Amino acid sequence: MATRKKMTFAELADFHERKAKEYRERDASGKFDTALAKHKQAINALYADLKAASGKQRGVDSAILTALAEAMGMRGMTITKKVQQRKPK
Repeated sequence: MATRKKMTFAELADFHERKAKEYRERDASGKFDTALAKHKQAINALYADLKAASGKQRGVDSAILTALAEAMGMRGMTITKKVQQRKPK
């Protein structure tokens, strides 16, 4: 297995500056907000239909998140519910 050459501090600084510039450009482009606005009505309709069909909310949330994870290529990802415990008085 080949190992990477260690970067100097100047190279690391340049690398991180380039990455920061890319992220700032992505943030400024507004593509995410535009795409979200475009599909927001469909997402809301889908969620409402699934919620009405199942009669519950929590199961719908995990089903949507699982489908989204599958679409992102993370098959087999498990969605776990974090349980909030109440302290006895």
